[in-house]
Amino acid sequence: MQRVQPGEAMHRPQGRESDARSGVDDRSSRARTQRTFLVGCQRSGTTFLQAALSSHPRILSIPETAFFERALPGRIDDLVRRSLSGAAIDARQRGRDYLRVQRRVRRALRSVADELGVATGTLGLHFGLGGYVGEFAGLLDTAAHAGGCHAWLEKTPNHVFYLDVIERHLPQARFIHLLRRGEDVVASAVDASMRYAGYGDGRVFWRGVPWWVACWNAAVAAHVQHAGRANHCIVFYDDLLRNFAGEYARLCAFIGVEPVDARLGAHKRIADLGNEPWKNGALSGQLIPATPKFDALFGPDVRSWIRTQLSCYDEVREMLCGRIACGSER
Repeated sequence: MQRVQPGEAMHRPQGRESDARSGVDDRSSRARTQRTFLVGCQRSGTTFLQAALSSHPRILSIPETAFFERALPGRIDDLVRRSLSGAAIDARQRGRDYLRVQRRVRRALRSVADELGVATGTLGLHFGLGGYVGEFAGLLDTAAHAGGCHAWLEKTPNHVFYLDVIERHLPQARFIHLLRRGEDVVASAVDASMRYAGYGDGRVFWRGVPWWVACWNAAVAAHVQHAGRANHCIVFYDDLLRNFAGEYARLCAFIGVEPVDARLGAHKRIADLGNEPWKNGALSGQLIPATPKFDALFGPDVRSWIRTQLSCYDEVREMLCGRIACGSER
C-alpha cells in the first residue's frame, strides 16, 4: 500500500475536486471526520457489524487496534475481578504511570500506521495519554480523508471498558454498543476456546466460564451507564437478526452517512483470517443466526450456575430501552 504523510492523499475518488482546488483547508476537512467506536463484549457479533458498516464507501475501518488496551493494561482484569467479587464497577482510571507504557503505545501507533499505509514521521514524546490518543485519532483521520471517507469506524470490543478515557480525550467521538444475550456470549467464547486454542498467542479465549460471565456483566454495566446519551447508540444482536435493513439504516444515520446497499461480502480488509479464523463466519457476507451452543456445551448444574450469575438479559434490555427513550425525549 502506498504510504502517505498526514494530510497527504493516497488517492482521490474520480470526479471529486481536490480540497486545494475547492478552497477547503486540509486540516479543517480532517477535523470534520466523524470518529466512531464499535464496542461490546467479545463474541457479541461486533465483527459482523463492523463488516456491514465498513462496506459503506464513506466509512473507513481496519482490524482491531486494541490501542486503549495497550495504553492502559490491566484495566479489564480489574473490572472483571470487581464484577466477580460483587463490588461496584468503577471504570475511572486512577493515577497510572503513563511512562511505563510509552513503548507499548508508540508500538501500537506504528502498527496502526502500517495497517493504514500512513507514515508516522517522528512520533512525539508525550507525558500523558492525551497526546498519544491525539496521534492515534490523527492517523485514522488522515487515512479516512485520503480515501475520500466521511467517517472512520474503530472496532475493538474491549474498548467498552475504556469509554470514559476515550470520551475524555476525544469528546466528539460517537459509540455504537452491541449487546448479545449473555448465555450465547459465554457459550460462544467457551466453544471458541476449544476450537482455536492454537491460534494467535493462545490468549484470545483462554479464560474460564466465571471470567466470561463476569466480563459480560461488566460490559453490560458500561452499556447501561452510557445508554441514552446523544453520542451513544445501543444495538441489540436480536434486532440485527430480525430487522437488519432497519438497524443498518439507523446506524448509518447515527454515523452521518446515507445508507447504501450493504454488500456484506464486499467489506474492506478488517481481520487477519490466518490468525483469527473464528472471524470467517462473520465475514462470510451472510447474516445467519448462530447455532445455539449453551445447552450442548454445559450440563444442567453449570447452566443453572451461569444463569444465576449473569445479569438478566430481558431486564437489561428493558432498562436500556427505557434509558434510550428518556434520552430521546430530552
